[in-house]
Amino acid sequence: MKLNLASVVFFSALLLNGLAWLLLRGYVRKLPPVWCRRLRIVLACFIGFQVVGFCWLTLPRVFFHSPTTVPGRFIPCLLYLWNLLMLAPLTLVLLLGAIMRFALKKVRQWRHASPGPVPDMGRRQFLRRSGLALLPAASTLGLTVAAYLQLPFFRTLRLDVPVPDLPPELDGLKIAHVSDFHAGRFIDSAHLRRIAEAVNNLEADLIVFTGDLIDYSVADMPEALDALRLLHAPHGLWICEGNHDLYEDPDSFHQQARESGLNFLFDESRTLSIRGVSVEVIGQRWNASDDPVLIPWHAEAFPILLAHHPHQFDNALRNGIPLTLSGHTHGGQIMLTKNIGCGSFFFRYWSGLYRKENGTLVVSNGAGNWFPLRINAPAEIGLLTLRRA
Repeated sequence: MKLNLASVVFFSALLLNGLAWLLLRGYVRKLPPVWCRRLRIVLACFIGFQVVGFCWLTLPRVFFHSPTTVPGRFIPCLLYLWNLLMLAPLTLVLLLGAIMRFALKKVRQWRHASPGPVPDMGRRQFLRRSGLALLPAASTLGLTVAAYLQLPFFRTLRLDVPVPDLPPELDGLKIAHVSDFHAGRFIDSAHLRRIAEAVNNLEADLIVFTGDLIDYSVADMPEALDALRLLHAPHGLWICEGNHDLYEDPDSFHQQARESGLNFLFDESRTLSIRGVSVEVIGQRWNASDDPVLIPWHAEAFPILLAHHPHQFDNALRNGIPLTLSGHTHGGQIMLTKNIGCGSFFFRYWSGLYRKENGTLVVSNGAGNWFPLRINAPAEIGLLTLRRA
């Protein structure tokens, strides 16, 4: 069996759940026997639920490319947050704690050859030990509630975007920038309709969508396409693909996209006349590579590149393209500060406006979610007003 990142994550989660169970089980060992049994049952139920639920969600998808569904969104939130966010750091803390307790025990045995009787556990010590044993489950539940309540919300980000060599006629042009619907597990049709209504209320001249229309399953594509059909602007809606669009069945995605009647661009471009100026909208296929690529465009037109991965900004600069619009990063998803977090760890460009001498990039945080929790990286739709640099 060939291992990929998804299967490594899957097996790592199973291993860490087993290790967490052993560590937590040992942590309550010194509690009074009745409470020790009760807490072990509670912890076993929690870990068992997480293992079974995570297997149900991910095993068919990872190994058989057949997604499974779980009713509602709360339980998937709980499973994702424990297995993909909290499990590894909490297990590390528990493991370090166990090592420290073992070392202290050996030091005490070395200093006192014959240890005295173990004193009865006081009320405060009992509450502290039992509370700490339940803390992983309680904190996961608390984060799940916060994430669940956060899911429906998105902001409208308004940016003045200075663009090198912008034709004077295009100064003040308004572009609605939408990205990363991730239609599926956490984003339903009602949410998509609210996003579409908010975008239309911006009254932009042009709307672009920079990839990840669906989260995984092409079965979710019809309702995502219906949401795109609700978007209207004088100069149309233009769409490129993202990596999630291609996970389950790239051929089916491309077929449905081409049959939809919408303006999908797969390494293609279209030339529009806006305010008497030729504007060429270029849609790039999913490309995470940093290798230089040729992006053809007509020299007499003003080009705008739609590329899901923001690192394609560097290729756009090599090709003389002054404006690139991207998504993919979700603003870093989990950021401790504006510049410290998953965004800066994984990407050169992860949220908002970036400028270099001959080009400008705008990275959208995305309107939807594949992962239920965002920290300092809110979901958003963007209204970009182009300005001469």
